[in-house]
Amino acid sequence: MGIQERKQREREQRRTAIINTAMRIFLKKGLADTTMEEIAAKAEYSKATLYLYFKNKEELLSVTIILVLKQFIAVLEEHQSRAGNLEKRIKSIGEAYLDFYDRFPGHFKLLNSMNPIEDFDFSKNEGCLELIAMNRQVWEVVCRPIVEAIRSGILESDTDPLEIGVMLWTGSTGILNLHSHLKHSGPHRVELPEEHRNSELSRISQLDYHKMVLHLGDAVISSVRKTGFRGWGR
Repeated sequence: MGIQERKQREREQRRTAIINTAMRIFLKKGLADTTMEEIAAKAEYSKATLYLYFKNKEELLSVTIILVLKQFIAVLEEHQSRAGNLEKRIKSIGEAYLDFYDRFPGHFKLLNSMNPIEDFDFSKNEGCLELIAMNRQVWEVVCRPIVEAIRSGILESDTDPLEIGVMLWTGSTGILNLHSHLKHSGPHRVELPEEHRNSELSRISQLDYHKMVLHLGDAVISSVRKTGFRGWGR
């Protein structure tokens, strides 16, 4: 390996280390309470080194979110490419959410713990334009099979694909966030009174949250399925 190639590899390694460190701190503290000094210290680089790669923390966060969104799009595309008919392609949206949550829990949490587009000052962060483009691409991929189902006469013609996509995303996110909270909070330290040990409260942590996400998708699509619909076909 030549000197230039080695320097480029080292530069990419430093950049990746900075992004990974920043992601952990953004998850813990949010944008407002995160400083470049803290990121530099945790990454074991000087503050000056950080500024060789990113001009401010807004740019660093936008790059981090863009990478996460690219990973999410890859998971969505992967599931849709494996699906068969439109029914399976629409159901693959929920399956992709589950897969992304299971494989990349930190990425999933980052996408749902802050709203970077509203927080950013566009005059200080040109990367926001790419971030917006990546967000649009996510929704285009999510809505693609829904649009096709409308055009095919499977779903009602007045169905808004984005509305369905948002319902699937927010509903799935709520279910998986609750699952994550229960999974990491551990067992209750206070034992419930005997008369409540088999109550809904005691059963919440035992529910199949993965199945709930898939059932949510079925319910949402059923609500806009065209009257008289007889089957998806092959």
